[in-house]
Amino acid sequence: MYLNKKRKYIVSSLLIVSLLSFGFSSISYASVQDAQDNLNKINEQIKDNNQKISSAEEQTNEYMEQISKLDEEIDKYSSDLEELNTKLNEVNAKVETYQNDLQYSSQRYSSAEDMYTTRLRAIYENGMPSMLDILFSSNGISDFFSKLNVYQSILDYDKAMVGNIKSEKEYVDNIKNEIKEQEVALENIKYDIEKSTQELESAKAEKNTKVQKLNEETEELKDIKATLKKRQAEATKQVQDEIAKAEAAANTKPGSAGYPVNFNGVLKWPTVSRVITCDYRGYVGHTGVDIKANKSPVYASADGLVIVAKTVTNLPNYSEANKHSFGYGNYIIIAHGSLNGKKMYTLYGHLTSLNVKVGQAVTTGQTIGISGNTGNSYGPHLHFEVRTNSGNYGSDVNPLLYLQ
Repeated sequence: MYLNKKRKYIVSSLLIVSLLSFGFSSISYASVQDAQDNLNKINEQIKDNNQKISSAEEQTNEYMEQISKLDEEIDKYSSDLEELNTKLNEVNAKVETYQNDLQYSSQRYSSAEDMYTTRLRAIYENGMPSMLDILFSSNGISDFFSKLNVYQSILDYDKAMVGNIKSEKEYVDNIKNEIKEQEVALENIKYDIEKSTQELESAKAEKNTKVQKLNEETEELKDIKATLKKRQAEATKQVQDEIAKAEAAANTKPGSAGYPVNFNGVLKWPTVSRVITCDYRGYVGHTGVDIKANKSPVYASADGLVIVAKTVTNLPNYSEANKHSFGYGNYIIIAHGSLNGKKMYTLYGHLTSLNVKVGQAVTTGQTIGISGNTGNSYGPHLHFEVRTNSGNYGSDVNPLLYLQ
């Protein structure tokens, strides 16, 4: 009766298998965008898996609390049942005592009643002694009154004894009936307690089974989490490799023409607007900030070298219907040299058009494109990211830490 809710929290094995298999095949990434999209999907899988683990653990804790309460109720019912059994034994002992008293009283009643009946029969057969009979049989006036008082006392005593014994018999009968009613009530309570105890034991067994299943599935989810973490590291490495390929394609390195060796840590706003429509980490997988910009110029935030300038709107399979499958849409990545030993990059996504190409050196404030609504976008804006590379590219950071 306690286990018909929240079954949706149990993770089925089919879901686990699908989660394990999704996105784990070997894929050849054609660009930084593809690699980053894959990393974002894995991050979403990790978050979803963590939520499932949290739900399973919360459900387990809830069931454990219910089991603890059931144990307390079972102990209480068991204690009540023991007390009732003790009380029942006491009632039975009282019934036995009253029955013995009743038997003795009945015997006394029968004896007194027989005696009284005999006296009445004798009076009926011989007649009631008259005052003259008592007088003539007396030796004097004192003896007369003495005999008269004795005779009357005997009659009154016999009558009173019969009345008292009869009252005692009625009293004992009432007690006996009351005890029988109490016995029936105790038996009913005993039955209810035994039934409740059985139901509680059954509910406890069901919850223990549910807890065992939840623990097993939680362990499976934790195994998935470890696999996803490994896959996350692989995907992060893939992003790094794609950046390295982009830099190699530009045939440049820090210190070459237009590619600064060092970055001073200051970024200028890439748009005239400074209105943030979606914060950094505003939702899972959102690795930058969205800035309000409707088909307006986008500027380089610092001196650097263009290492990625990708246009997806010219691809044969790109259309408004499926544009959300193309992530950043038209986008640019600029390398800005190193800050405290870390390479620094900025990314500009969802552009309508690009004004630069790979290998081109740009300066702070130079127009590099026009903002737009390409790729996975639901309205014109600029998606702006800052990324670092400390031996493993892919560490996105909050752009607002650098924008001035």
